[in-house]
Amino acid sequence: MKLLKLSIRYCLPALFLISAFSGYFIFKKYPGISPLSLNFYGNKYTGSLIVPNEESYYEGCTIGVVSGNASSDGRPFLWKVRDNSDMPNNEVVFDNSCRYKFIAVVNNMGSDIWMGVNEKGLAIVNSTSKDLPSAPAGYTNGALMRKALGYFATVQEFEDFLIATNTTGRKTQANFGLIDSTGAAVIFETSGKQYWKFNAANELQAPHSYIIRTNFSLT
Repeated sequence: MKLLKLSIRYCLPALFLISAFSGYFIFKKYPGISPLSLNFYGNKYTGSLIVPNEESYYEGCTIGVVSGNASSDGRPFLWKVRDNSDMPNNEVVFDNSCRYKFIAVVNNMGSDIWMGVNEKGLAIVNSTSKDLPSAPAGYTNGALMRKALGYFATVQEFEDFLIATNTTGRKTQANFGLIDSTGAAVIFETSGKQYWKFNAANELQAPHSYIIRTNFSLT
């Protein structure tokens, strides 16, 4: 596995550089590669493009959150490896049309968000979890992530929105991983009308201060 890693002081310049270099370096040198991973690290953000060898490729997204209890400098971090062979072409986009500016990964020419970070320091990733029931209408996984990056500054604001939409319903079937500038590091297993919160700083839920999910939920 080859890793191109950019560590920049501020999130927006970091992810902008990821977008610029990924098009030239990754997709030129490794044509046909689709998995894209972004690691968001506390108040400094590190973007990583991960290129697996052909024999090491496995379908299925993987996400994780780590609390500041387990990091050397006390800051949480978050990551995602996106494996989706149905959508091999991805773009890193900058969006300033909402309350908060953000940078995110979308499918080529798409609008739904699959991982990203906004100017307030809220970062979000997801993995699909089809073992959770969805509602017939409401926000989809990608649309909910766009809403989060465009309008929420903290994990608590995201949770408040989940509470509000538990009543109206969502089309969500996903594990959402989030960190923010307050140091929160959580995963929400999210169905159409319920959610379950897992806190990486909770010793009972995460005795080693990290939480991992792939394409299923524990609830």
